[in-house]
Amino acid sequence: MPRNVIDATQWLKPNGSEAGLRSLIFEQGDSRGKPTRTNRLEISGEIGTHILAPQHTDLNGKTLSDLDPKTFFGEGIVLRFQVTRPDSVIGMAEVQASAGVALLQGDVVLICNRSGSEFTPMFTPQAGKWLVDLGAKLVGFDENIIIGDGQSVGSYSAFLDQGVPIIKNLTNLNQVEGDRVAIMALPLAIEGLVSSPCRVLVLD
Repeated sequence: MPRNVIDATQWLKPNGSEAGLRSLIFEQGDSRGKPTRTNRLEISGEIGTHILAPQHTDLNGKTLSDLDPKTFFGEGIVLRFQVTRPDSVIGMAEVQASAGVALLQGDVVLICNRSGSEFTPMFTPQAGKWLVDLGAKLVGFDENIIIGDGQSVGSYSAFLDQGVPIIKNLTNLNQVEGDRVAIMALPLAIEGLVSSPCRVLVLD
């Protein structure tokens, strides 16, 4: 049994405070009993903790429902980085030093910035390619790491173009203590999605 189960999910609050997230509540009933509540949720697939499919960068790529369910859970590692200055990058040298020989074929890899929101590094495409070449099947980044913006998708493509989905906006990775962990990251069970909110649990 795991020592600890860590919820790495950034929970969404359906009160209108998150862009693309809105909750509507309807009351239904009649004279025979109390009203019942029906909840309708309108949500973007790319807010909070969410997962991106290869079709995000390639129109011929797979959607989340096309991927083998085994993609979304398994053993893996957490790479931890202590960033000490602004405009830092996490490149291939940093990833190699952190991962060493711990990364196995078919692992899930989670990337943790132990500095929190004080410094937000950029993850490079070269580092991404190195992880894919060593066999990472799924990669996740905490909320304080930049893996691309509106002008650059290089780091996205390093994973997605090779069929490796990306999880964004993970939380609580600093609570993980083990060298090897089990990870579950399940998107919504809806066919054809390119991105989806997901619940991520780490069994430490």
